[in-house]
Order: sequence, then C-alpha cells, then structure tokens
Amino acid sequence: MSSPLASLSKTRKVPLPSEPMNPGRRGIRIYGDVPASHDSELMAFMTRKLWDLEQQVKAQTDEILSKDQKIAALEDLVQTLRPHPAEATLQRQEELETMCVQLQRQVREMERFLSDYGLQWVGEPMDQEDSESKTVSEHGERDWMTAKKFWKPGDSLAPPEVDFDRLLASLQDLSELVVEGDTQVTPVPGGARLRTLEPIPLKLYRN
Repeated sequence: MSSPLASLSKTRKVPLPSEPMNPGRRGIRIYGDVPASHDSELMAFMTRKLWDLEQQVKAQTDEILSKDQKIAALEDLVQTLRPHPAEATLQRQEELETMCVQLQRQVREMERFLSDYGLQWVGEPMDQEDSESKTVSEHGERDWMTAKKFWKPGDSLAPPEVDFDRLLASLQDLSELVVEGDTQVTPVPGGARLRTLEPIPLKLYRN
C-alpha cells in the first residue's frame, strides 16, 4: 500500500495556456483585437463628415440671410406704397373742399341764369331730402353726390309768381341788340357765302 506522499509525486502537471500568436508572422504577439490603421480611417471619415455638415449649415445660413433681406425689402416697399393715414385724410379733405367750391360756383351760376329770366330756384321739399339722406345712411355704398340732387330737369319750371313784364322787357332788350340784316358766313360746297340771319319766333304762355 502506497503512502499519500507517493501519490502526490505521481500527479501530472497541466500546462498553462500560451499567449495568442499571429499565424502569418511568427514570433509577433498580438495584444489587441483592433489594428491601428482602423483608427486613422475612422478619424478621417469623421473629419470629412464634419466638414460636409459645416458646409451644409453654411449654405442654409446664407439662404436664410438672403430670404431675410428679400422680406425686409418687400416690407419697405409695402410701407412706401401704403399711404399714411394722416396724408390720406388730408388728401380726402382737400378733394372735398375742391368739390364743394365747384358745386357752390355751379349753384351761383344757375341762380344767376334763372334770375336773368325772372325765375327762382326753389329746390326740393325737405321731406324728400330727408328720405334721400336716410337712403344714403341705410345704403352706405351709394355715392352722396347721386342722392343729393342739386338740380334736375323740372326744378326750373316757372312758379306762379313769375314777373312776365320783366321777362318781356328782357326779351325786348335782346331783340334790340340784334342788328337787322346781320349776316353770317356759311360754308357751301366749293366756298362760302354770306347768309342773312332770320329772326327767331318766340311764344310765351302764362300757363
């Protein structure tokens, strides 16, 4: 029977695992799984990608600046073309004042013309003017000049108190101003000739 010491002396020794070796090159030990050339390629790729992104950002920035300049130019143009409220109000006031002066002059000329023939402009009844003013207020789109009729055919009809004696005297004065036998040059085919003006018959009715 063998002793325990003898059994220990007979135990086999297990060899330790050896370090990895490069099969292509003998004697060169490998201490990493990634080669060194891969790091430089990755760095070059990332640098190129970053440069492309910077160029893209620069192009987009330039485009945004160009659009901002165009928008600013259009806003300036709109402000230039848009009339200012104060200027528009002043211009409208001047137009209304000019129109008022013209209408007043026309009314004076009309009254003077009617007065020469012994007529008087009586205008329209107040109730009719009020109704027309109400129509204008209800329909604001209508022009106030069309609703406010200053004169229309029929307003110059002779009222019952016409001074016929004065009218006849005015007609007599007009007749005296006309020279009897007065002539006028009248064009005819091939030239012109003098034509004696004939009196115009005029009839006056009291009704």
